[in-house]
Parts: sequence; structure tokens; C-alpha cells
Amino acid sequence: MDTKTKSILLGGIALLILAVTFGVIFYLGKASRNQNVRTEPSLDSLSQLPSLSTSDNSSGTGNNNTGTTKSFTGEGFTLKYPTSWGLLTCSNSQNFELDPTSSQDIKGVVCDMAVKPVTFLISSTRAACQGETVTLGSNQVVKSKITARGDTNYRWCLMVGSKSFDVTHRVSPSGSRATSKDDFSSQIEEVIKSLQTTPAGS
Repeated sequence: MDTKTKSILLGGIALLILAVTFGVIFYLGKASRNQNVRTEPSLDSLSQLPSLSTSDNSSGTGNNNTGTTKSFTGEGFTLKYPTSWGLLTCSNSQNFELDPTSSQDIKGVVCDMAVKPVTFLISSTRAACQGETVTLGSNQVVKSKITARGDTNYRWCLMVGSKSFDVTHRVSPSGSRATSKDDFSSQIEEVIKSLQTTPAGS
């Protein structure tokens, strides 16, 4: 093999190595940007904090303090959550969020993306969830936990009356948007235990 052929061959190998290296760097950078907030369509349909609305058209009737817990009543359901947590309700859907890191309540937000660490998506169609089936209170729940690159995503799916609840909790050591640095999954399961139907007109 002459020198010219060797040079062409070595140049081609060097270009191939460079192309692979840049491809890996591009892929890792894109994956890193996408891991901050879970991108499932159902999750991205929650709230975006800058879009605050002054009207409260949400179906929730507010929260009542009963010692260590507050209660929230939505359309056809009620639940209890710790008094130290905040509640965010949506003006454009029945969805709502809980904030274990702040007791501030925010009502009537125009919701389109999750901003708090705990999300409750509500619909009339059962969520397609996979995982372990457990009983929390009187509720049968499909539970899953996914950990990747230090971040943990919890998901609980259940039916309460005619409503489907798709509950998610995102934990990230980086404290990125819509996550908490601490794991509140056990407290969220207590909230799910309290989920029950309310009679029509109540």
C-alpha cells in the first residue's frame, strides 16, 4: 500500500471517529436537556406559572384546615394533604398540583405545563399505566418508579368513582423545574389513601 493510499485511509478513519464523537456529544446534550421535565403528553398538559389568571374557574371548592391536614374538594372527589403543602388549581381543567416545599396556594392558573413537584391529572378515561398494583386506603392503584441519571419519577394511577387520576411525583437532586430535591412519595401515598368520591351536589 503506497503512502497516498495510507493517507486517504487514515484521513477517512479520522473523519469517521470525529463524526461519531460529535454525534455522541449531540445526543448526550439533547438527552440532558430533555430530562429536566418529563415529556409524556399527559404530564406536559399541566401548569405554567407565568400564565396566572385572576379568575378561578376550577372545579375545586378550596381547602379547609383540619389540624395537620387540609382538604380539597374537586368535582366529584375530595382528598386531604399536609397543611405545610401548597395547592395549585387550574382555571382551564380539573387538574391540580401539590407543592410539598411551600404552603402557598395558587388558584386559577392557566395550566399547560407542570411547575410543582406533584401533579394530579384528572380525566374520564382510565390512564394506561403499567406497574405494581397496590391498595392505598380503599383505592386500587397501579404504581411505578423510574430512576435515571439520579432523577426519580413516581407514578400512581387509579379510578375514584368515574374519574381517572394520574398522579406523578418528580425528584431531582438538581432541583430542576417541577421537581423536588426531597422524596415525598410516602406522604403522597397518604394523600392518595384519602382520595374518595363525594355525593353529587355536595
